[in-house]
Amino acid sequence: MTAVADPASTRRHTSSRRAIPKYLGTARKTVLGMRPGVWAGIVFVVLGALIEAATRFGLVDRATLLPMTEIVGRATGLLLSESFLTQTLVPTLQLILISFVLAVVLGVLIAYGLWRSSFFRRAVEPYLDLYYALPTFALYPILVLLIGAGPVSILILSVTFSLVVVATNTFVGFDSVPRAVLELSASLRLKHGAYLRKVLLPNAVPAMAVGARLALVYSIVMVLATQFILSTEGLGHFISFAYDNYDVADMYAGVFITCLIALVGSLVLTGVERRLNRHRRSA
Repeated sequence: MTAVADPASTRRHTSSRRAIPKYLGTARKTVLGMRPGVWAGIVFVVLGALIEAATRFGLVDRATLLPMTEIVGRATGLLLSESFLTQTLVPTLQLILISFVLAVVLGVLIAYGLWRSSFFRRAVEPYLDLYYALPTFALYPILVLLIGAGPVSILILSVTFSLVVVATNTFVGFDSVPRAVLELSASLRLKHGAYLRKVLLPNAVPAMAVGARLALVYSIVMVLATQFILSTEGLGHFISFAYDNYDVADMYAGVFITCLIALVGSLVLTGVERRLNRHRRSA
């Protein structure tokens, strides 16, 4: 005898599934059997193939854009050149790394100060709002007069441009600690260091990760932009010099290397974030 499903129970089951909004569902790990990383690689290959086809078949003038294979080939040649590495790439990477680390450290310290002191928060918040309207390059002539042109001025500008986004995101993470956790910590009488290490920082990891990724992007943009306009060395100056001299191959190779720097940095930060999140869940 064949079992007949109860229509009422079927309707209840269907309505309960429909009652859950789609945006609250679990994130899909694969699409068409492929993970996001694979799709990212596919997008890169497709874009490269479109550029290659457009330039090879004359849809785009070679004076405007080169085939992707030539850009990659020239970038590879530069990366294998000792003079390019030591005189152009390494100094730029050092500035980006130092700027990023200083922005993260100072941003977290500022966020902690804002979170600890309402007086400090009220005093600093107007200047945080002013930051987003401030043309950062306007500070460069002042820094040149005070310090002189060179890496120090570029570093100060880059850190100034990057640390606020770390501070604001980290402050949001600190401020999002649930009240129940705060009350539990108070009842356990956690010391200040233990509270910071076991409650505050772990809770702020997701927001801090967002601020750190943005700080990396801002550091890359600011260092290269300053070198492009004002410096006489570094990757930004290399791209600027190639542009001024109509050296399309070197210009696009420099831009490609810049994209590689941003991509590798983003992948490294994503890996660190995942490891911290796993440690936070297992703690």
